[in-house]
Amino acid sequence: MQKRVVWICCVIGLAVLGSWFLLRSRPHEDQFTRLMSRANGYLEREDAAEAVSLYVQAVSIAPESIEVHLNLANAYLLAGENLKAIEQCQQALSLDHDSGAAYYLMGLANLHSNQAEQAIQAFQQSQKIDPAVTALNFQLGLAQERWGHVEDAISTFETMLQFEPEQVWLLLRRRLLRNRRWLRARCRRL
Repeated sequence: MQKRVVWICCVIGLAVLGSWFLLRSRPHEDQFTRLMSRANGYLEREDAAEAVSLYVQAVSIAPESIEVHLNLANAYLLAGENLKAIEQCQQALSLDHDSGAAYYLMGLANLHSNQAEQAIQAFQQSQKIDPAVTALNFQLGLAQERWGHVEDAISTFETMLQFEPEQVWLLLRRRLLRNRRWLRARCRRL
């Protein structure tokens, strides 16, 4: 009988202790969720400074969250802070080395920094993980084309056609229209 009472007291004690830990950790989760939600809103409205500020706070609460590192990298990209974006991608990759999104964002940051080979390598790494992502393949093809790897670019664009042919034509059409506008503007200056 006495063992039974001790056992019941232990179970009740563990339940109380577990509840206390659960309640104690919950405010951080709620705060993290609120910060992420607000930061995502700023990112959607392209307010990079506010998004970065909130994501930095969220990273301090949950440094093990891949999502917050990727979102912070995206906000840094929007702010034009490519090196900080690359750092956040590396943080995300230290948590999950198979994050195609981290390699993709790293490729974009390198592309914006005119680091051709690093951009192409990051895009190719992302492509190994997520080969059917049209936007990734399009950026890889553009990077290859931009730095004179024309045959590789053609091969990348042909690969894209296997997955989403209509999307490929839309992306290529936009690119051609943008190039045509640039060419017209340049001709007017001459």
